[in-house]
Amino acid sequence: MNGNPEEVTGWRDEALSRRHRAWGVHCPAQDVDLVLVEYDRSEPVALVEYTRRRKLVDGDKSKVTVLFKLAERSRLPAFVVRYTADLATFAVEPASFSAMKWVAREGAVMSERDFVRLLYRLRGRSLPAEIEVTLAGDRS
Repeated sequence: MNGNPEEVTGWRDEALSRRHRAWGVHCPAQDVDLVLVEYDRSEPVALVEYTRRRKLVDGDKSKVTVLFKLAERSRLPAFVVRYTADLATFAVEPASFSAMKWVAREGAVMSERDFVRLLYRLRGRSLPAEIEVTLAGDRS
């Protein structure tokens, strides 16, 4: 680690992050862990903020708010997904109104297989049998 308490991973460009804070309070930016645009046939289907943290912390409120607004403006479902280091468990929380069509308001804890099924459903597809077998073999 580099000693900066705001730089959690130690590998991002800390110099830019520090400099950006010097640009003033009226020029905020939000650090995200890993936002992926899930897509199918070159069309976006969802925004997902992936994080390995066990739970969201107070500082994440603005992160989720920004993700919510981005999702609502783009009319995409958005999720915050907290996963375990071994990728066996995925806690999926809706971060937009349209995400509640896919996951209950209070969220859901899923196996990897169930989470991948959700990703396929978002694309209007079924989980292919060969991937189902692979996931079953990995996490029986």
